[in-house]
Amino acid sequence: MNKKFAIATLALGLLISGCASKPSGTDAAPQSPSAEYVVPEPADLTGTWTQSNSMGDDSYQEAVIDNDIITINWVMNNGDTKSLYWVGSFEAPVNATEPYTWTSKRDKKATENAMMASGSDTKEFTFTENEISYEASILGTTSIVRLANKSADDKNPRSGTDRGFLFGGPYRDRTDDIHGVNVTLYQLS
Repeated sequence: MNKKFAIATLALGLLISGCASKPSGTDAAPQSPSAEYVVPEPADLTGTWTQSNSMGDDSYQEAVIDNDIITINWVMNNGDTKSLYWVGSFEAPVNATEPYTWTSKRDKKATENAMMASGSDTKEFTFTENEISYEASILGTTSIVRLANKSADDKNPRSGTDRGFLFGGPYRDRTDDIHGVNVTLYQLS
């Protein structure tokens, strides 16, 4: 019995030492992981962003992010007409994690007299895959507005096939002809 125990111990010892030795013909030093790890930079969202899912090429939303402010306008008539929709706070991302979400607080003083401005106190924005998105509601209908960085794509970003169902421009609730003057009523949030 001692003979069997001695053979088993010897076999186990050879097995362990064989696994621990380096393979023959490899005298190279073990490779250490690369000392250079580049931390991804957070996205720079400053600049002009244009709606990529509008219903028409001549009516869309356009945002400008500058420092800690985001300003969004309705743009109509091929850019000849702009109406203020949102002015609020902007919090730049501090790391490269996506999606990045921030809650913008509306600048009430800047928007109080803007007829087409949102009446919401806050608006949540999300940045992911080079796109900023947010919800916009008009008369109980909510749609997601998607913005592409205008400077990153000098081509017309609204020429894609991903069209929104509502936000090709301001929603016209009702148009009345009052004493020869066309009046359009809006309700925005």
